[in-house]
Amino acid sequence: MPRLKYFLDLISVPSLILSLKPRQHGNFAAESPVHFEPTKLTGMIEDILAIGMKTRTRILNFDFVHPPKKVREHLGLNEDAKVLRIARIRLIKGQPISYTISYIPSDLGAKISIKDLAVQPLMNVLEDKCKIKIVKGSQIIGATLADSRVASFLEVITGSPLLKIERVAFDTRNRPVEYILILYRSDRYHFNVDFIRKRSESRDRWDYINP
Repeated sequence: MPRLKYFLDLISVPSLILSLKPRQHGNFAAESPVHFEPTKLTGMIEDILAIGMKTRTRILNFDFVHPPKKVREHLGLNEDAKVLRIARIRLIKGQPISYTISYIPSDLGAKISIKDLAVQPLMNVLEDKCKIKIVKGSQIIGATLADSRVASFLEVITGSPLLKIERVAFDTRNRPVEYILILYRSDRYHFNVDFIRKRSESRDRWDYINP
């Protein structure tokens, strides 16, 4: 299966929630090994880490909140539900590349600590600490402009173009376990997908090239 098909093949999804846990704030550095030259990066963050790139994650917020309506609907939660909200910046070679907000249902969020995120990506933490298996996702890729707050985090000018990704991850029971919003600096990150033209008697179509 191609690297991006896992997410790009899937379309829309359900909602979100959480339960109370002490409010926490702080900075933790998630280091993963060494060295990469290109300034324009591509692929899922797990792919970036797998090739040995040194990254650092700065946690901006780690607390339980009532999520926005859109998030609640995607995670299938009721109006009173709370979720664990994690806001963070990822830096590569000391330079910010993305601003991310994740929303996790409260029963799963209660099992996660801020220190876990210093060791591995959130998706791995969810599988390891919450004992679930994430098997599919739904993703929308678009564009937006940096407001003053996000611009300060990403070290760009207010109004700069950003790559916007909204994604919902599902476990083996088809339960939505994470809603994530990622804003990437468009000068440092892009998606790349390879296709092949397939022909048949009924119609011609594009399909992903298997790696």
